[in-house]
Amino acid sequence: MGMDEKAFQFGSFIDGEEIKGLGRKELEVLNPYNQKVIGTISCGVVNDVKLAVAAADKVYHETMKKMPAYERSNILRHAADLLEQKFENFSRLLTLEAGKPIRESRGEVTRALQVLRLASEGAKNIFGEQIPLDIAVGGTNQIGFTKRVPLGVVAAITPFNFPLNLALHKLLLPSQRAIQSSLSLQKKHHCLPLCCINFLTRQVCQKEPLMS
Repeated sequence: MGMDEKAFQFGSFIDGEEIKGLGRKELEVLNPYNQKVIGTISCGVVNDVKLAVAAADKVYHETMKKMPAYERSNILRHAADLLEQKFENFSRLLTLEAGKPIRESRGEVTRALQVLRLASEGAKNIFGEQIPLDIAVGGTNQIGFTKRVPLGVVAAITPFNFPLNLALHKLLLPSQRAIQSSLSLQKKHHCLPLCCINFLTRQVCQKEPLMS
């Protein structure tokens, strides 16, 4: 069955598990070109946010905070390799859900590959600074230094126009208008330790706040 014939079904991904159903609102994802349903998502609720934050905080302290630079680099490079293997599939999915021409979708996947590979190299080149302290009395022959360390849990929303590429810059609440490309990356390719990336699906017009 071709990608354009499938009906995708996604929920939120929290702590390595897909969360859907159980009374959560189902939202149809439409092809903006012809308004055909290409899939459904199960919308997240407030408690999902609490679970996602707790899972992310746990994996940050237990795994990611201690992970050496070469391992982070290898993970990002491996993610790029996996994405490249499915280059055309992701391009077609982007066209289906975002309504953009296939040429632009292929351009976005190409850019996403560049982001991952540049980040892979960048992970090995995150350095601090040495600062001479002799600009002040008492600082002769003394040096201060800075060290870059992981900040911790980060939450971000990605827009609909470049849902795959921009998702790779963030930890993630995908746009409901183009959600499946970003979710597919984690659902099909567990590039990072489970719990490291948590996806929350959400309908923009839902009145219930995600956070209080």
